[in-house]
Amino acid sequence: MEVESRERTILIVAGEASGDTYGAALTEKILSMAPRSRVVAVGGERMERAGAELIEHYSSVSVVGLTEVVSHLPQVFSLLGRIKNLLRSGEVDAVTLIDFPDFNFIVGSHASRLGIPVLYYIPPQMWAWREGRARKLKRIAREVVVPFPFEVDFYRERGVEARYFGHPLMEVIDYSRWEGKKGQAAGSETVVGLLPGSRSSEVERHLPLLLDAATELEKKGEFRFVIPVPSEKLLPLVREMAGSRENLEVVLKGEPGEFPPMDVAVAASGTATLELALLGIPTVVIYTVSTLTYIIGKMLVRLRNIALPNIILGEEIFPELIQRAATPETICCRVAEFVEDEEKKERVRKGSRRLRDLLSGEGPSEGTARLLLEMFV
Repeated sequence: MEVESRERTILIVAGEASGDTYGAALTEKILSMAPRSRVVAVGGERMERAGAELIEHYSSVSVVGLTEVVSHLPQVFSLLGRIKNLLRSGEVDAVTLIDFPDFNFIVGSHASRLGIPVLYYIPPQMWAWREGRARKLKRIAREVVVPFPFEVDFYRERGVEARYFGHPLMEVIDYSRWEGKKGQAAGSETVVGLLPGSRSSEVERHLPLLLDAATELEKKGEFRFVIPVPSEKLLPLVREMAGSRENLEVVLKGEPGEFPPMDVAVAASGTATLELALLGIPTVVIYTVSTLTYIIGKMLVRLRNIALPNIILGEEIFPELIQRAATPETICCRVAEFVEDEEKKERVRKGSRRLRDLLSGEGPSEGTARLLLEMFV
């Protein structure tokens, strides 16, 4: 469907690798439905390839944790200032915010005060913590599109009309391509994927731990390791930290679901764990933050699990090792359990099929693009 209109400028703000992926699919739909539109963005390589004009790469402001944010404040304030100037210039006709709440709520508030319509695509997981933000979301966003079906009722009960078109991963993962790769990992060696995270701070914190776990695994049998890096900007850092090991390969990850062949994965909690679950790859989930961030998080977060597949399914198909529980030895033990226990692998396969059913929909990129363009009418 093509929407005929005068040229419009749409600002999309995404603060991490997953947001870049979803923003790229959305950009493609916007430009196909309204070819005279212009998309400017905070995003990454995928959004740029889709036709967006980048005003900043997300990696400059993408950090996790209270203490970790402090060192990035100059970059954060600088980018906020540039975005506010862009909004005040009158060039932007609409704003789409993708997750990244602490930053995007500021952008959304400024846009709404200027009378610029705001669509929030994939709002923060308020059902997990800081539920009170729903009131602010209602004030700043004209439209809200959620990635999980249960969120529609959650937001509606708090006065926010949310729409669900399916999870955006479902329209970008090529399952047939992964099925063709699965057999490539077969052989005498077990291939383990190491995924330290999509932010430089996560890589710096998690990769040494994962490499130590790889050393422990080597004592137990024949293993090879692969690190799929989600962004070109992270490649130099990962390669430097990984060093040269004969049985370790660092590769640039392709589109969502385009992992190199692997039998098991060890992954930092995040969207990657949902990708791995949808593909049926047994995964050990890890995450560590500073002690202060962890203590405050424990007081605020109300969920028993942190891995998205476990939360959505209501059962722990992926073991979780958080903070002090994440040691090379415990990671090694959990990986070995997946390698040796066929029942655990079958549980992951069943969970994968359930996830695909739960997250299917009519198409989030097209539905969201249509909503966005209707805001101009």
